[in-house]
Amino acid sequence: YDLRGLFDGSETGSAKNDAYRWAVREFLQRGRCSRDYLFLMIDAWRARRDGAIGHITSIDWAVMNRGFVFDLSPWGTEAPGDDPDQPLGTDLETYTLILKTQYILNGGKRMTELAGFFDFNKYSSVEFGSHHPVGTEWETVFIISPWNVYQNTENHKCLNKSFHSKFRFKSLKQKIEKHPRAHLENKTYVCILMADYDSCRPLYSLLPGFWADPARGTVPLSWGIDPNLINTYPDVISYYYETATGNDYFVADATCAGYFNATRILPENMPLFVSHNQKYYKALDLDISPMVLDMMPPTDMVKDAYSRFSPRGYGSMVLDWHGMGSRDPEPQVWKGMPITTLYNTEDGVNKIAGMIKYNKPDRPSFFYLRMVWEKPSKVISDMEEVKKLCPGYDIEIVDPYTFFDLRKQDLIQKGMELK
Repeated sequence: YDLRGLFDGSETGSAKNDAYRWAVREFLQRGRCSRDYLFLMIDAWRARRDGAIGHITSIDWAVMNRGFVFDLSPWGTEAPGDDPDQPLGTDLETYTLILKTQYILNGGKRMTELAGFFDFNKYSSVEFGSHHPVGTEWETVFIISPWNVYQNTENHKCLNKSFHSKFRFKSLKQKIEKHPRAHLENKTYVCILMADYDSCRPLYSLLPGFWADPARGTVPLSWGIDPNLINTYPDVISYYYETATGNDYFVADATCAGYFNATRILPENMPLFVSHNQKYYKALDLDISPMVLDMMPPTDMVKDAYSRFSPRGYGSMVLDWHGMGSRDPEPQVWKGMPITTLYNTEDGVNKIAGMIKYNKPDRPSFFYLRMVWEKPSKVISDMEEVKKLCPGYDIEIVDPYTFFDLRKQDLIQKGMELK
């Protein structure tokens, strides 16, 4: 193709979007790209401005899969930093066109992974925009989910995915006791989610260092890994399972087998959502989803879906980025599946201690705590400090199966079992 002078903004008012619209017609609509993957990867704008070329080390996976690659803003309310004069919302219109085209091609028969992250400088308050980076992350997931697309966010600094993916993966089994005989007592039960290994970079670049901590295995910890990552790093995940101790429990991370907003899945696509998750949960011997992220509380349809692949536990984290008054659902047992709240801990031990002391010590209380990219030794040290700050409370760190089984007993006693 000789593309010189072809894209001048005459179609959309934006040369960048003219190029993407042409590529959609030429490649995506004609079925010349992957049906399983889309790739959100930074273009040459930063390389031209700053000389930044680190992103090219991760592009082999897109090439191997014949993936459609794009770099657009999820916001329709402000112009992107790299194209400030485009008609407002043009990036989002093209973004939606890409998602819709892929959705039509797949005909409701498969999910698509969106691999990669938005450009922080162009599309968030890091440089040009007004929206917080985390809000931009959540907006991305909000707009892609109705099109049967889930995100595998951080893909930079992830080398040789095309090589690692060739590992002959076999379904894995956890080395843990899934049926503890737990008896409810007047204790403060704490379960720790070693969180945010829901994308390639933390799984590949960060987790190995935390996994090597000598304190790992001394207390029960639940490690959150999104199971769809077996497509890119099956060998790495297999290594974690093979080297796990009896105190290392694996659970899903952000949402399920991929970072979705489950409430945005269309009703007619919910059977596909269930079968997609059943496949990956079975491959990694998972049945707990402690970090279900969404902007809305789960509907009955969503809870029904999760009860079919995550029957042992559901942890909710609802963030109201759209200002609709959304909040986490009331703790409950839904068709046998205990539902509770996942708590952030970024404010440290004083915040954790404050949450614990909000409850009386003479009755059971439950806290599933999200610890992001921490060493086990740091988590253990922090919890020892929390115990010192909470005299009179019998705080016990338990594994996720004990936690959810006890939480279920507690909720049933309180009449919170819904059928």
